[in-house]
Amino acid sequence: MIHHSIRLKPKERILIRGHIRTKPLIKELIVEAYRVGAFPYVELEDDEINRHLLRGNVKEQLATSAQWAMKKYTDIDALIIMTGDESTME
Repeated sequence: MIHHSIRLKPKERILIRGHIRTKPLIKELIVEAYRVGAFPYVELEDDEINRHLLRGNVKEQLATSAQWAMKKYTDIDALIIMTGDESTME
């Protein structure tokens, strides 16, 4: 992903956003981003934490979150978002 899909370059900022279950892949992406001289930033998502946040969410908080997100996404050069479902086979 870092080399082919995104073609990340030195000093570019990449946001890697993923569910906690994708942590092994996120760690590898961080290593590759540093290897090319880029600056990785990570956001880990957790369903349980998200549910707790949403229970108390008010309109004002949502507006602030949207503003922060817009600033963040306009300040990066690349973005990878990963999702992960729990395995039902285990």
